[in-house]
Amino acid sequence: MDCFVTVSRLEHESLFLVSKLHRSLMLSRELYQARSLMGCTELCIYLYMFKYPFRPVARRFAFYPKALNHPRRLVPIRPHLYQPPEASSVVAHGCGIYVIGGMIARKRSSKVFFLDCLFHTWTNLPCMGLGRASAATGVVDGKIYVFGGCKEPHSHK
Repeated sequence: MDCFVTVSRLEHESLFLVSKLHRSLMLSRELYQARSLMGCTELCIYLYMFKYPFRPVARRFAFYPKALNHPRRLVPIRPHLYQPPEASSVVAHGCGIYVIGGMIARKRSSKVFFLDCLFHTWTNLPCMGLGRASAATGVVDGKIYVFGGCKEPHSHK
């Protein structure tokens, strides 16, 4: 484990392919905690491109600004299969990004998805009580609040 702590996160993909043991180490929370304690974590900016050239769907990338000499500074993140592509709200909290609501087949969605920024994996979260599109989101005192985006203007759920 100590050997992997100093390896750049951009190289983890290559190590992931070596063996099952390497794969389990690369996906462990212990590796991330050890990297954090040793100050070996890298700054990463998440980009969400709505109209990527020659592609009809939105694309997500992790951008590593300090990896100047690395050929892959912009790493694509696999999309969630059922994620609403338009009018969803996005909020960052903790070690992840929440994607809330949106439009699916011209109907407001109540689905909520979570992108774990440590491992670039998606998780389905419990649905909201109402479908929402283009809602306002924010974090106050560690809680995520979602306002508006409902079809009915005076909804109280």
